[in-house]
This record gives sequence, C-alpha cells and structure tokens, in this order.
Amino acid sequence: MGTRYHVTLADMKKLEALGLAVVGNAVPVYVQEYSEEHDYTTDTDAVEYYIYNGSIGKWAFDGFSYDGIEKADMLFTGPNVGKSDLATVFKEHGIDVNYG
Repeated sequence: MGTRYHVTLADMKKLEALGLAVVGNAVPVYVQEYSEEHDYTTDTDAVEYYIYNGSIGKWAFDGFSYDGIEKADMLFTGPNVGKSDLATVFKEHGIDVNYG
C-alpha cells in the first residue's frame, strides 16, 4: 500500500479554482442488510458514509465523510508519494501535504 498523499478539502478547492484539480459531489454508500431468506445483501435506505471523488492532474484523490457535510480539513487521499508532478504542484502553490 505504501505512504500516500493526504490533502485537505480546502487545498483541493484552491487547486480546483486554478484548474489543477477536480472535486466531485458526495456519493452516498448505503448500509447493507443481509436477507437469510434470499441469501444475499441489499442496500437499505440508511447512508453509512459519503465518498467524494476528486483528482489532481491525472491522479485520483478521494475523501469521505460520515455525515455528508464538507469540512475544510476533510482529507483527500491520493496515490503513493514520490510523484514528481504532484510534488511540483504542491510546492508551486504552497500546499502543505500530509503523508500517511
């Protein structure tokens, strides 16, 4: 798996305003329920969490939220560190990246 880039929603939106990133809408992931009668799972109406798809350049960055509320410090996780094109974007635009 390796160490990955983590960028805040605020920084993603900053890069989006510059045309360097895309932040998608929240997509709900529903709680699943098992049916013994039919031996399969189905989605319920209850939302378990939300996924936010995004990208910087050609690299996917995804975030998530339990309540669907965007928070400036919400983290988007990207690819493994060591991508020179991302390092350049972060450095040129003063983005303080976390690693994990």
